[in-house]
Amino acid sequence: MNKSKKLYEGKAKIIYATADKNLVIQYFKDDATAFNNQKKSVIEGKGVLNNRISAIMFLTDGIPSSHLLPPRGIINTLERKIANYNEKNLVIPNFYTYGFGYSLDTELLVNIAKIGNGNFSFIPDSGFVGTVLINSLSYIKTTINRDICLNFENTCNNFLVNAKSYNMSLVNKKNLIKHNKI
Repeated sequence: MNKSKKLYEGKAKIIYATADKNLVIQYFKDDATAFNNQKKSVIEGKGVLNNRISAIMFLTDGIPSSHLLPPRGIINTLERKIANYNEKNLVIPNFYTYGFGYSLDTELLVNIAKIGNGNFSFIPDSGFVGTVLINSLSYIKTTINRDICLNFENTCNNFLVNAKSYNMSLVNKKNLIKHNKI
C-alpha cells in the first residue's frame, strides 16, 4: 500500500492518505521532545514501539442485546477478525474490557480480553470508574509487549561453566532444604 497526500503532521506522527478512502497510513516518528519543545532528540525505534501500542477499551453495563450480536457469536467473530489482521500483517490492538455494575456477562468480557491480549476490569459502582480507568490507561501506556518469551538456556549453561571454573558449589533447593533444615 502506497502513501499519498499528507493529511496531518504532529509532534509524534504523520497521517497519509492512501488509494483506499477508508484507510490511512500512520507514520510514528522517532523524535522526542522535553521541556515544552526546548530539548529535542531522536530515539531510534521509538516510532515502531508507538505503532505497536494500540488498544481498544470496551465499557459495558450489562449483557449484550441479542439483536446486536453477530450471527456467529462475539468470540468467533473476534477470533476471525484477529486472524484476518494477522494475514494482512496489520497491528492487532489489545482489547481491554470493563464491566460496570453487577448485571454482566463476566465470562464473555474476560474471554474478549484474553483473546485480545488485554485485561478485564470490574467496576462495582461509579466511585471506582476514575480509579480503574486511570490505572488501566497507565498500564496500557507502559506495557510494550505482553507476548515475550525468554530463553535462558545459554545463560544458564554459561553460568554453570563459570561457576565450575571458580570452584563454586551449586546446590538445588531440595538439597538446601534437606541439609539446612529450612
